[in-house]
Amino acid sequence: MYDIDRETALFAARRRLLGGRMVAVAWAAFWLFFSIAGALFGATGAAGGIVFLAVVFLLAATILLLFRHPAAGAILLVIEGFASLLVALLPGLLALGAPTRIFLFLVLALPPLVAGWLVVDARRRLAAAPDESP
Repeated sequence: MYDIDRETALFAARRRLLGGRMVAVAWAAFWLFFSIAGALFGATGAAGGIVFLAVVFLLAATILLLFRHPAAGAILLVIEGFASLLVALLPGLLALGAPTRIFLFLVLALPPLVAGWLVVDARRRLAAAPDESP
């Protein structure tokens, strides 16, 4: 028997999971490009190159974890979102203007927080989907 409510709930949950993964991959691709460009053309030296390489490995591990174990990947994304918020905004909070703070929040912290929330919500919706048994 075909149950429209169950199919609708599953479809919505799968869309959220896909959306969370797409946001995470786009955010990782942005930072991958930024890290490679900074390592190649920045005046950071060997220590800066190692930091950029660590960022690349962290992003790759996050995306891999998100696809293999969505709950753990979502938790890691939320942690990365809060960590990037702290690293970017707290040290120079008083020196930055409001537009710069808003931009940093939108670029650094919001994408992983949104992606993590979408994946967590998708997992919750998949778990709460009605059974197909009568």
